[in-house]
Amino acid sequence: MSDDGMTWFGGDVATGMSPVLERSEVSFFVDADEYYADLRAEVVRAGEQSGDRFVCWIGFESSLSTVMPSQEPQPAVKAAERRQWREGDMWWRDVLADATSRGVMLRALLNLHPAPKPADKYIEANLTTVGELNRFENTLAIDDFRYLFMNGTHHQKLVVVQNEQELFAYIGSMDVQQKRIADRWCEVGCKVRGEAARELYRVFHSRWVEHTEVLDGMPRERSWLPAPDQVAVAPVDARVLTQASVTVGRPTRKNPFHPLGPAQQVVNEAHRLRIATPRATIDLPGVPTVQVPSLTVADVVGNAFFTAKDPAAPPLIAMAAEQSPVYASGTWTLDPEGRTGIYHQIAAALRRTKHHIYLEDQYLIDDAAMGELPSMLDLLIEKVQEPAFRKLIVFCNRDDQIEEEFEWQAGPHRRSFVEHLAAAGGDKVVICQYKSAEVLGITSDAELAWPFYVHSKTWIFDDELLIVGSANCNRRGYSHDSELDFAVYDTEQTMIADLRRRIWLRRLNTAMVDRPLSPDDVDDFVSAARYWERPDEFGLTIENNRIGIDAFMATEVPGEREPDIFKALGWDGIDTYVDPFGSTVEELLWNIVIDPEGT
Repeated sequence: MSDDGMTWFGGDVATGMSPVLERSEVSFFVDADEYYADLRAEVVRAGEQSGDRFVCWIGFESSLSTVMPSQEPQPAVKAAERRQWREGDMWWRDVLADATSRGVMLRALLNLHPAPKPADKYIEANLTTVGELNRFENTLAIDDFRYLFMNGTHHQKLVVVQNEQELFAYIGSMDVQQKRIADRWCEVGCKVRGEAARELYRVFHSRWVEHTEVLDGMPRERSWLPAPDQVAVAPVDARVLTQASVTVGRPTRKNPFHPLGPAQQVVNEAHRLRIATPRATIDLPGVPTVQVPSLTVADVVGNAFFTAKDPAAPPLIAMAAEQSPVYASGTWTLDPEGRTGIYHQIAAALRRTKHHIYLEDQYLIDDAAMGELPSMLDLLIEKVQEPAFRKLIVFCNRDDQIEEEFEWQAGPHRRSFVEHLAAAGGDKVVICQYKSAEVLGITSDAELAWPFYVHSKTWIFDDELLIVGSANCNRRGYSHDSELDFAVYDTEQTMIADLRRRIWLRRLNTAMVDRPLSPDDVDDFVSAARYWERPDEFGLTIENNRIGIDAFMATEVPGEREPDIFKALGWDGIDTYVDPFGSTVEELLWNIVIDPEGT
């Protein structure tokens, strides 16, 4: 094992990291069409074989009506038109149905969303999918809401395929969900063989066995899974070092919604607030104590599932209540005290980085500390101020693409992140996004996917180490929700650089470019940074923070979008109360609803 390679990795598995593994093999996908084609091929291959075979699937937002293409090369230029059905495509539904009819066992843990707005969010994510899967042979799918009370979620993305010879694991930013491929989202993923595939399967298995009441009494063909150490993995001639990491919220911490909910954050109760006192106090560290006025429109607040209005809900809520209020211990994947392994894995890589970093991120809003842990903004500022460090390139969504899901509160945090980082790094730092459709003169054509949605959460350090997965650059991703990331170091120091070049060509060579870039153009990180820094000079469809912060973040919050903690929690219909929050409403809304931290 390369000592130099080992210095890239954080070593404390107690924070939520696997051991660093040598005997693994990794290949990469850029965007969903590559990933879905390969996943389809492996599931089909498993169905054609015999013996114990399985597919294990963890999903945040999933869809059986997802196009699974046949394997085909990506075009040199990324089209702006939405991807339509093509000859040779299959639906994910049909891929799974055929495999399970041939004896492949399917196990799925699909996140059941707690979101109260829209009221039927949980139906498509993922109640309907779970119900349909459970009509397949050899299948058990679980509506998984063992996450922190109120506003927690399971955000991990993982598919594991066991055929008669070996185990594969697919990890990255991609759910199996139709928008990812149809709207040509910007994504990155990995296919893993060998010992690292076993460790990723361990993540699934540890979450699976938590559902004691669901599994009790189930027949073998619907519930059995082998223990991770009993799964065969193929011997590989490895050239990589790998390490998985997780975020798991701490269910033993104080619940900021008490006494509207339990005193501690638990993972076995329905995600609803009970309005049972004339006035309830919300006490959150760092925010002045405020009182919630008496509410008379209802005594239970939440979506239709967690308030048990949906007839499917009561038995599932009852089974959940019989399970442990905290996570099991004894593995790096789960713990009653939570895990912050992803944060520590990234922090270790930042300390080791010498020259340059490329980051793709959906949100880019981690501008506040998590307890005693500095924010990612603080860690990046420290890095770019090092004299030997040369370049940080960040590619993110447009602010106006994320504002609505953040209740129009993301802007100040994104602005803080961009302004402080750019000020600290000067010419070393460039933060980029796609130009808007309006700027490019694109009309509101329903067939266009522009601007492409940057969903990737990918770090590349010195063209030597990759960290990719589900965790965004925000406090939720590093401390509160369940997340899963994966680090890869290439001992031959060519594989990660090649991936970075593929990503850059895919992001920069889009419809409407004047002249597509070649692989030679993006070969060297520092010299190729000019395309991100001066995109107009090369006819590219991106822009960056150097056009001025007001032009870069031009979102104006409509007047009716004033912060409202009641509506953010789904307490619609309450239109007569005295606002008790004063100037703290934005901070309170951000800290307990939108971007809570779980330490």
